[in-house]
Amino acid sequence: MNKWLYLILALVLVGCTTQGEKKEEVETLTTQPPIIPDILEETATESTVPVEIADIIPLEISDVTGIPSRRTIYFDYDHSNISAEARNILKEHANYLIEHPDAWLRLEGHTDERGSREYNLALAELRLYTSKEMLKILGVQEDQLMILPYGEERPSSLEHDEESWLLNRRVELVYP
Repeated sequence: MNKWLYLILALVLVGCTTQGEKKEEVETLTTQPPIIPDILEETATESTVPVEIADIIPLEISDVTGIPSRRTIYFDYDHSNISAEARNILKEHANYLIEHPDAWLRLEGHTDERGSREYNLALAELRLYTSKEMLKILGVQEDQLMILPYGEERPSSLEHDEESWLLNRRVELVYP
């Protein structure tokens, strides 16, 4: 029941966007397929996330339920590419979901405040789609995944600087 409620909410949020000055950017984002790197290639070790992120992201505590503790993946400015670090996090969650076929995961997409509301919703949706496709390629079933784009609406940090923007460009992996 909650799954359908979230799906309807997501459709309403996407459908309620107003036409803005960056409509061309939204159309460009939604018509281009996501770039999904070869996740099976283990040679990729460099992350596209800046080194400074390790200094500002708090350590996450392990969960006694067995759910992977790292539940946030970060993105470069104006990109939806999955970094090596994010790929590792998604692999952990894919393994958990495969081992627990009754579990499901809600992916919540966020952006920083720069750009129009419409553009940010489209970018959040693209990041979600890329993350979801990565999980599906890793073996997770479609019915175990739900996406919910927020865009800039729920920032992790309320400041207006590079450090805050970095924290806000994310996909959160939420287990109900």
